[in-house]
Amino acid sequence: MTAVSPKEIFLSKLVLKAEFKRFKKVNIAVKKVEMLSMLRKFFVFALVLTFMNSVVSSQIPGNNLPEKSEKGIFSKLRNKRKGSPGSPGSTEKAVKKQANNKKKLKKEYQKTVKQTQKRALDIQTPEVRARMKQHRKDSNGSSKSKRKQMHQNSRKADKKFN
Repeated sequence: MTAVSPKEIFLSKLVLKAEFKRFKKVNIAVKKVEMLSMLRKFFVFALVLTFMNSVVSSQIPGNNLPEKSEKGIFSKLRNKRKGSPGSPGSTEKAVKKQANNKKKLKKEYQKTVKQTQKRALDIQTPEVRARMKQHRKDSNGSSKSKRKQMHQNSRKADKKFN
């Protein structure tokens, strides 16, 4: 075994430190290059996706048609709000309330009609009651057959003119 002098140990440590620093710098540079290549791949991928999206969206039928102009080139766009143009919200609210009220009245009317029909049946004698029920069945059947016939006739006319 040869004896190693402290000077040689010190020099070898210095050399090792220098190599380690150089290795560290090289390693950092390699990592930066790898990150840049990954970013480049990502941006290329995003660019390809964007291009594909524009190509596909341009091929959808009806997607690139120009919108119809309402009255002409220089006309104002129509008001898309319900009700008359420029009507305040309170008017629309009143119109809705009126429609709901009509519905409610119609329901009540149907209910009272059913009640009166039931009462009219209840106060009759059993023979008359049976006759009334039979008449109701017959009239429902005939009206159903009339509706069917009208529907068939209208379908024939549709086929003829369309």
